Amino acid sequence: FPYWFHVCTRIEHSLRMIFTMLTDLKPVTDIGTHDVVSYQFSNDDLHAFLLQRLEAMDRLHARYGFSEAENLRITELVMNYFASLIAE
Repeated sequence: FPYWFHVCTRIEHSLRMIFTMLTDLKPVTDIGTHDVVSYQFSNDDLHAFLLQRLEAMDRLHARYGFSEAENLRITELVMNYFASLIAE
């Protein structure tokens, strides 16, 4: 099901859940506390993940007559969300 971006942008943190389930993430423990675990991923993995799903969303929107404005709005939500993840 490659159309997650169309569905998940409407549900809080669902994009993060889908990304963690569909990409190869490496757990990284905070050396100072050993309690905090974060995840590391390659930019290539993120790029491929975004590209595949954005292309699928574009096809879905074209098939069902979504406006270019609606497509752009959702694309911007997705891109802003992932930009915020990278900034964390």
